[in-house]
Amino acid sequence: MLQKLLIVFILIFLIAALGFRLSGSGAEIARRTEFFNNPFTPLFATSTPNKSTTTTTGLPFPFPATPDLPDEVSNYTWSDTEEASSENLDVAEELLSLERSYDEMRTKLSEARVLGELSPHREHVHILDAQTSALQAGQEYVVIGVDYEATAPIDVTGWSLQRTTDGARVRLPVGTRIFEMGTIPTFGDITLERGAEAVITTGVSPVGTSFRENTCTGHLSQFQTFIPSIEERCPNPLAELGTEYFADESCRAFVETIPRCSFFIGVPPSPVSSACYSFVRNELTYNGCVARNRWRPSFLSPRWRIYLGQPALLWEGSGTIRLLDREGRTVDVWRY
Repeated sequence: MLQKLLIVFILIFLIAALGFRLSGSGAEIARRTEFFNNPFTPLFATSTPNKSTTTTTGLPFPFPATPDLPDEVSNYTWSDTEEASSENLDVAEELLSLERSYDEMRTKLSEARVLGELSPHREHVHILDAQTSALQAGQEYVVIGVDYEATAPIDVTGWSLQRTTDGARVRLPVGTRIFEMGTIPTFGDITLERGAEAVITTGVSPVGTSFRENTCTGHLSQFQTFIPSIEERCPNPLAELGTEYFADESCRAFVETIPRCSFFIGVPPSPVSSACYSFVRNELTYNGCVARNRWRPSFLSPRWRIYLGQPALLWEGSGTIRLLDREGRTVDVWRY
């Protein structure tokens, strides 16, 4: 119903508007036609007086004028924008390069403070490993090694390990090239050949001295603890029997039950002769193994066990370990 009324009202309005537009004289009809075409004309018009009539000339609606731009702005082109962007990019890259150089310089200065004066041995001697989280001095160690590019053996006796947190230093002692139990050790400088390494333990030596490992040192770990463990590469006990005992079937069967790098403890089986048992007790030992094998070219191992004899831990917490030569120059560092 409402829609019908609205339609009727619009029709009446259009008919009235059409009648208003067509009524009056010719000039009036022209004026009203112009009004319907542009209703803003009466508001923005200029009048030109005449002797008999007044003529009204319509002007377009005056929108705000656009101000003139300065020359430096009006002459700005897209090429100028690209050039400015390129210049900004170059400046940013240069700043980034300077920042990287600054960071590298800071790193080098920090390393220089840690390294100090460098040793001529730094090219061939390195810290290979370190146990810095031990609970006891006998479990704490640093492993150093000589690479295969070294042209001559390197004497490390008198070198030292330094803790950078407080500057404490401990010197590497002399050692025994071939250790023998029950005898007074023969001490000498510790020399590392190319490819050799040394386990430097903070605590006291289980056998009373620093020593070089050999074919027989696996015997030592039967009654003593070594960290890291000593490799057991002792000869097969059966291969150690002389011809007179090897022919004895009961002796041979007995020796076959003895593990490699072990000293027999206990009572032998009843068929075993006293001569065989005496051989096992006296010869299948560390000293007996050394006496029989020390002449072999492969007897000595490339690994030394060096003991600093310290009662307490050296590398607690975090810091840097310096390996220094006799003149106190830095050979290598290890951060922990």
